[in-house]
Amino acid sequence: ETYVGYITHLETHQLGIADEKKEGLQRLADQITPGTPVVLKTIVTYTHRMSWAVQVLELLRAFLQPLWTFLKGQDANNHKDEYRTPPAIVRFCVQYIQIQMRRTPTQTSEFRRPHPGTGAADAAAKPPSKHGQDGRAGVGGWHGINPTSRWDVDWFMEPITRERHAWAYHKDGDPQRMVAGCELYGDIRYTEYIGTRHPGTAGTHTASKNTDNKGNTYIISKHYTSKWPNAGLAMELTDRQLKYDLYLRVDHKDRSDNEWADQLANQDDTGFDPKKRWV
Repeated sequence: ETYVGYITHLETHQLGIADEKKEGLQRLADQITPGTPVVLKTIVTYTHRMSWAVQVLELLRAFLQPLWTFLKGQDANNHKDEYRTPPAIVRFCVQYIQIQMRRTPTQTSEFRRPHPGTGAADAAAKPPSKHGQDGRAGVGGWHGINPTSRWDVDWFMEPITRERHAWAYHKDGDPQRMVAGCELYGDIRYTEYIGTRHPGTAGTHTASKNTDNKGNTYIISKHYTSKWPNAGLAMELTDRQLKYDLYLRVDHKDRSDNEWADQLANQDDTGFDPKKRWV
């Protein structure tokens, strides 16, 4: 075991931070999470130190977005000595990060084996009608081992409704303007499938999937986006990956190469085996 800025486990391919650094972060967190006024310098210090830590604890990066947004809104660099009460989302993210840092470091993605098989997920959205009706949206995806036809694969499809997914309709009732967020929701569903149906690969594999949204490949590989509600969905996706101890690796494909997932996202299950549907 060698310490070069971080803790490096050379045989098990695990990365972490030293206990004394964890203890320092916990002392800062204990001042932030009670919901009482705290000097802004404390939140600035915690955020900067965690931005260093997520270079190796990369899945936690998504949970720093609310902290950066809060500090920017407070103009913290010019008001470091003033007191503010952190909002609930900041306190939640700090608590979540600290809980995760108490876990045993997981194997880094570079040394994990690809999950058997292949799959894809996608989203589809239509704008509101001229008569004032809401737009429509849905997600869908599939996974299979060397599939040769739609009938061979496990699959899912789910409508994105205003009642259950209000975030997708907050821009003038048009989910087409939120299609990137819808696709992240499809990635969450796909990750849940791999984690629940293939638990034996936890801690040792990456789950591969295809997407035709190039922007989302960057969000997933960086585990971060600054835009809402995509930032919240990125945190949700991170939580699933941590829960099932897997990494999601996304490859960008042309829409013409993503035909099955696109069909399911449009809520069309023609050619798929009903017995293999999981959502």
